[in-house]
Amino acid sequence: MSPELEVLSASPLMHGMGEEELSALLSTAERRIYEPGDRIVEEGTPSDCLFVLADGTVEVVKGDGDQAVILNTLEERGDFFGEMSLIDILPRSANVYAGGEAKILAFPKQVLTTLFARVPNGPDDAGAQYCPQLVAAPARGRCPQCRTLARRRRRLEVMVTASTVGNDFLFASPLIHGLGADEINRLVELAEIQEYGGGDTVVAEGSTGDAIFLLYAGELSVYTHGENGRDIRLAQVQSRGAFFGEIALADPGPRSATVLAEGDSVLLKLSLEALETFFGEFADAQVVILRNIARVLAQRLRDSNALVTSIASR
Repeated sequence: MSPELEVLSASPLMHGMGEEELSALLSTAERRIYEPGDRIVEEGTPSDCLFVLADGTVEVVKGDGDQAVILNTLEERGDFFGEMSLIDILPRSANVYAGGEAKILAFPKQVLTTLFARVPNGPDDAGAQYCPQLVAAPARGRCPQCRTLARRRRRLEVMVTASTVGNDFLFASPLIHGLGADEINRLVELAEIQEYGGGDTVVAEGSTGDAIFLLYAGELSVYTHGENGRDIRLAQVQSRGAFFGEIALADPGPRSATVLAEGDSVLLKLSLEALETFFGEFADAQVVILRNIARVLAQRLRDSNALVTSIASR
């Protein structure tokens, strides 16, 4: 593997991509070298490029002159910046300067968008076509190649979101409240990103509880099978970052309810095996997550008690 491929392979943003995919991505890169103090990104300018640090150091700075504040220093090969250009059209929110001589791989947004929409026709990707339905088509209607590529794009989008402090998905999720950016990024790396169409079953009542799910996009309904043979809707899940299946951590027994997608939905699936790996790397995070689960379960119990009391008083 070439040094530049090793850089991409080491980047958390590219986690899970194979060597062929990385090579295709690298073929679109612009190689840039900056001297110490050179400005790589200017605050307020259009977001049109993703950058990966191949060598050297860069500083992320808010403001100019006496008002300048250093927000972050990137010095690891594979560190990335400018990632919000992939999912947002807002101007750059900060300046980025070379702290020393810096070698950068720059990926124009337009090139990346086209690359991620590429549909391989065979093992060697010969004669690949570009599928205009990749983004527009609902998950249920995509061809298998489109579904695979859509998952790759979705992982990139989730990784970008996870890297942005203050986003309303991961940092605000009640499951992982209190975890740091490194821990959250690692969770995303370990997660399986799943897409469902309206009416699809996410979890079936009676099936083995082997994972926790977080809602990234869409809406879900929770049902149980009543004694009279009718399905009873227990709840709706529609808040980004909401989670379910947490009982599997304590009891991997049969699921107590069925969860259905109400429309096109995207979830992060954290298997028990993935969580075991995560807790092995971040021991303190296990206490945080279990405490968060206990809080949510306690609130659900209070809500259930209030509902029973309300029904009984009628």
